[in-house]
Amino acid sequence: YRYFLNHSNHAPDIPLDMISYHFYAGAKSRTDPNAWESFFSQLDGFTFEVEQIEEIRKILSPETRTTIDELGVILPDDNTPGAPQFPMVYWNAAAALY
Repeated sequence: YRYFLNHSNHAPDIPLDMISYHFYAGAKSRTDPNAWESFFSQLDGFTFEVEQIEEIRKILSPETRTTIDELGVILPDDNTPGAPQFPMVYWNAAAALY
């Protein structure tokens, strides 16, 4: 992150207007709600990483704006046709992530 946020590593006419953060928590099981507890420790890790990057940004490129524009949960086989339906409590767990 230090490399990217250091203006000397970019052409003079290339501004560092904005960076965006993306995060998706995952789980080892699609159908076991107990596996979804890992969403929150993953979110803690993401939050810690964002805090670290923001400290670097404030020093090296304070004019660069930031956004968290993707945040969510991806379960195993979400893109697999015919995957088992997840329990409806998934929606509560996913909403709690926010």
